Amino acid sequence: HNGSLDPLLCTPWEGAYYPVAQRDLLASQIPSVKKKFPRHTPYSNATVTDIFSEKDLLSGICLDAQTLETQWFENVISPSKGMGRGELHFIVHKLPLETQMAPVYRILAADFTGDGKTDLLTIGNDYGADIETYRQDASNGCLLAGDGKGGFKFVPNWSAGFWAPEEARDMSAIRLQTGKNVLILNSNNSPIRTFLLKWRQ
Repeated sequence: HNGSLDPLLCTPWEGAYYPVAQRDLLASQIPSVKKKFPRHTPYSNATVTDIFSEKDLLSGICLDAQTLETQWFENVISPSKGMGRGELHFIVHKLPLETQMAPVYRILAADFTGDGKTDLLTIGNDYGADIETYRQDASNGCLLAGDGKGGFKFVPNWSAGFWAPEEARDMSAIRLQTGKNVLILNSNNSPIRTFLLKWRQ
């Protein structure tokens, strides 16, 4: 009712798309749903094409999520077949399992382990999810040690000295004269915190 676009999350099943939202939640945004489906049982079996007209579907924007993984993209140039420059393309790399536990909102790239190789630090979590998806808060933040070849390995939080279980949104790193990295962490509805990362073999 506020004029903004709201996504309708759907899931595929046997060639059709079914809404994830329960009837009452969808009807609170689209009152005609309650009239078309006065009972919950018919709605539970309804596909998107049963709920919306062809005109409605054609006027909407349909986006298809192929993956929900947290990934990083390597920008590479393939060898040229002639005298010109090679073709620019991306190689997709999946980050370790520990980064897939919750949404990632910020990734910081720096040498946190002091070995001269680029590492990654991730933060995230989402408390604002609706009742259909629940809270997504299983992440405590992740330090990923880089091998210098594009691979990353999770460093346990107790070893990294980093713990961010909040709804973290942003962070910045400041390198001290000692070579240590001080991290400033900003989270929703939480005080700003700082961390001194420690690396233990």
